[in-house]
Amino acid sequence: MGFVPIKDVIRGVVSSLGVDIDELELRRCLEEVMGEFRGRVRIRGIKEGTLFLDVESPVFASEVRLRKEEILAEMERRIGRRMVKEILCI
Repeated sequence: MGFVPIKDVIRGVVSSLGVDIDELELRRCLEEVMGEFRGRVRIRGIKEGTLFLDVESPVFASEVRLRKEEILAEMERRIGRRMVKEILCI
């Protein structure tokens, strides 16, 4: 019998509780990537590779649109895979 990486065990336990581990990773990563805008931009959900964000004002929506490619690349680098292909501010 081989060992199972703790990361896989935790992922299994969290998933069995009905928590979307991918969304948890995205939330953590988005907070880190957005820096000074953290708290003004919140994840509403993710569906089929599109990340839906609630933003506090049109100014922050514009900032997200301007930095979209940078945000996507940094999230992919930190998570280790491309989970998000598009970002929409609503």
